[in-house]
Amino acid sequence: MNQGAGAHTRRLKSGNVLFMEGDTGREMFVILKGSMLLYRVVGRKVRQGSDVLFGETTQTIAHLKEADFFGEMALLDGQPRSTCAVATSDTVLLVLDEANFGQVLAERSDFALRLMREFTRRIRSLEGQIRAQGAQ
Repeated sequence: MNQGAGAHTRRLKSGNVLFMEGDTGREMFVILKGSMLLYRVVGRKVRQGSDVLFGETTQTIAHLKEADFFGEMALLDGQPRSTCAVATSDTVLLVLDEANFGQVLAERSDFALRLMREFTRRIRSLEGQIRAQGAQ
């Protein structure tokens, strides 16, 4: 996806924390280069500068790579971030806020369709997890 519609980029070094679970979120991100880890901390979360000290256990939510997107839930519903995000390599992100997100959706129907397909994939994955838990 090309930068446009008022979007900008953000660069992270490997190990830099982009956001923590519970943070306010007004942006979503598309990985232009690099990789990110989305995770939840079970136990204590401590931010130290741009890094995070992990609690007792972490739960991996997703390993993301170039062209993947994340952070859209907080952008769309205004709720706090549901995960933590850390760069697992030097990373360049395309940053979309509410205004340019709407413009990108209006101008790029392929991106809107990609979002819907990813939402559907995530829902089906969660349904599978629920079914698997019920079978135990």
